[in-house]
Amino acid sequence: MSGHYKTYDPDQLFLLPPSLKEWLPEGHLAYFVSDVVDELDLGEIEKTYSAKLQGQPPYHPAMLVKLLFYAYCMGIPSSRKIEKETYEDIAFRILAAGYHPDHDTIADSPENRPTPVVVTWVSSSPFTM
Repeated sequence: MSGHYKTYDPDQLFLLPPSLKEWLPEGHLAYFVSDVVDELDLGEIEKTYSAKLQGQPPYHPAMLVKLLFYAYCMGIPSSRKIEKETYEDIAFRILAAGYHPDHDTIADSPENRPTPVVVTWVSSSPFTM
């Protein structure tokens, strides 16, 4: 087949690593979720981590809350599907900062228990009076 096409080489390496944030449009829901979670006081959730620090360091609570909030906004409540999205979806990859928490970690995390998340959201939400 002849013709003049733009260069297509899926194996082409980047000279510099790309910023994943450049792959989502400005104003994307993932950025909104990230900004909202950054404003939340996650102290109650962090207390549950400090009480049981052993083994490998845990994932940052803000990252897990961002993943959960965004997943729920997208209609994805399954921890297995959330784990899969951290590999396949750019928005999830950005929120997870390139990490891929296991579905057990997502399901067992303190952030996934309704009480701390609801208390955190209600007590520090800019949308409450």
